[in-house]
Amino acid sequence: MATSKAAGASKTAVIADELIYPKQAENIFAKLNLKTNILIYGEEHFLIDDLAREITSKLKKAAGAHFAHANAKHINIGDPSFDYGEFLSSEDTFSLFGAEDFNIKIIRGLEEYGASSPMLKKFCKYLDAIDKKGAEENPTSLVILVYAVKKPLADVVKNTRNFTAINCKKMYENDILAYTRKLAARSGKSFTDDAISALTERSRMNMFQINSEIKRLAILNHDQAEIDIETVENQVEIFFDPDSFGAINELDDSVCKKDIQKTVVTIGDLLDHGVYHALVVNRLLAIFRSMLSALLLNEASETFKNGAYKIADEFVRGSVYKKGYERFRFSSDMLSKFEFFCAGICNNSNIYRSESKHDFLNSLKNQMSLNAVYYLKNYTEKELFGLIKSLYQIDVKIRTGVLRIDQRPESVKEEIYKILISHFKKL
Repeated sequence: MATSKAAGASKTAVIADELIYPKQAENIFAKLNLKTNILIYGEEHFLIDDLAREITSKLKKAAGAHFAHANAKHINIGDPSFDYGEFLSSEDTFSLFGAEDFNIKIIRGLEEYGASSPMLKKFCKYLDAIDKKGAEENPTSLVILVYAVKKPLADVVKNTRNFTAINCKKMYENDILAYTRKLAARSGKSFTDDAISALTERSRMNMFQINSEIKRLAILNHDQAEIDIETVENQVEIFFDPDSFGAINELDDSVCKKDIQKTVVTIGDLLDHGVYHALVVNRLLAIFRSMLSALLLNEASETFKNGAYKIADEFVRGSVYKKGYERFRFSSDMLSKFEFFCAGICNNSNIYRSESKHDFLNSLKNQMSLNAVYYLKNYTEKELFGLIKSLYQIDVKIRTGVLRIDQRPESVKEEIYKILISHFKKL
């Protein structure tokens, strides 16, 4: 059985000569040949899968010009049924075909094993042998290692030194729009710029969903040369991804702005799509606790009150006009500015700063802190205490059997709605 990633936390290593995809796509494809093994890794899983398919296709085509057959064998070592001994035996079988066939081995699942896992150690020995021998000594076979992690383990890097390393880095809004245009062109249909924007927005920037919708639109509109925004709006439903930042941001935004209608709809979507109720309740509690902490700090220091709000106001207003990487960089800069300001307040105003991660001044690594300062004006101290107390009671009611989620799962949703509606007041 696979050892979990968490259990195998280990050192990571820097890959010296990595290529960045899709930023360096031309360089990557120009460098492809039948004599180089390939390592594809990164945090953008759609890019990893899509690039692996594209590279496999190009290499099979290239091999077809020199060999009788070009085979692509997919191997998932994370599969519970994977047998390392059988895998090695099949490696020996490959060599029997000599120069007649070219074999591309696409290996996945290594990320399922931690650094201390026996399987990872075995596989690193295999990779080391492949790496040292190189394709020059084994001209009828190459490996594409698909490793879906942000930073490869040091042992993996060490044993793939001569592989062509490709990093599929996280994409931001502008990158997603550009790649969506590439996928649209691949479908053979012409998409207008407005259609591309609408499609990415309705798919919540989820590349797997975007790709699926493009294929579906191409089939549905096979008799049309162009896909416009009207077609997208009529044929593409808004995709709900409960794990996306978009879903959480919508909840944070509606709660901060005290938009009860949008808050209820967003919470309903999260719960209906299988998000455990405790995660929603804890998110609400985190928002209200941050606001309460900001309120208490305002009361403790006039300097904090004025300075913190000024930075938060700059952040909220500035975020409206920024997108993609620019927004990400702006947020990081504003959080650094806010943290520096808070450190100065603690040093000069004798404000207590505990070691707890729940201390407001120790949790300035996300946008919730700045939003809490800015949108605190929408709440009173009494409302915040009431909301926090009532939300904590949900867990008590479940444990004591007052809320029977085993019999009526919707009872928790109704309880959350009742609490929010009873405490929210119109602005």
